[in-house]
Amino acid sequence: MWFKGGHMKKYLLLVFAVCLVATLALAADTTYTTKFYVQQGGDRAVVADGGSLDVESGGEIDVESGASLKLAGTAVTSTATELNKLAGISGDVITTTNTKTMTNKTLTSPVINTPSVVQSVAFHNYGASSADWILSATEQKAVLLWVTNAGATSDIIAPEEARMFFVYNNSGQSVTIKKSGGTGITVADARVAGVIYASGDYVRLTPDGAF
Repeated sequence: MWFKGGHMKKYLLLVFAVCLVATLALAADTTYTTKFYVQQGGDRAVVADGGSLDVESGGEIDVESGASLKLAGTAVTSTATELNKLAGISGDVITTTNTKTMTNKTLTSPVINTPSVVQSVAFHNYGASSADWILSATEQKAVLLWVTNAGATSDIIAPEEARMFFVYNNSGQSVTIKKSGGTGITVADARVAGVIYASGDYVRLTPDGAF
């Protein structure tokens, strides 16, 4: 078949276009799917699973008044000022309305209006022996040291620091509370006495009292 003049050019252009479309179709990556798209209608942009939205240095996201920022479907109601107060804070935040137990914290000039003081008791059964009762870190926090069942004159070894204890001696023997290597104070059987650490050892606050 022979073509003349402009017909030949049109034919060649048509063949070229068909070949180009076929080549592009074969080269297309059919596995590619976008991770960021605008839904049909244009009122919602979506970052799909595996995608990300990155704000580069100097950029910002501005949620204007009346709009909301949601996390897992829940609106964040805190103001920017409230959120900025948390900057640099690690650990738990204690507010004026919640209850929190604080351990090893230093309070500078606290004002306690209605204190609730728990005066704990540490119990020790000598088991009919006279081995020293060396107060553990937990036992050292007690106010009352209650001893029972001593096999002979026995000792309570208390910390060498500012402490106050009441010794309730129901052991059947006399019991001495002292620092390690000290002389301390001896409390008779069936008696209770208050002691305090001062001048390098434990001294009396009260005489022995019956119970």
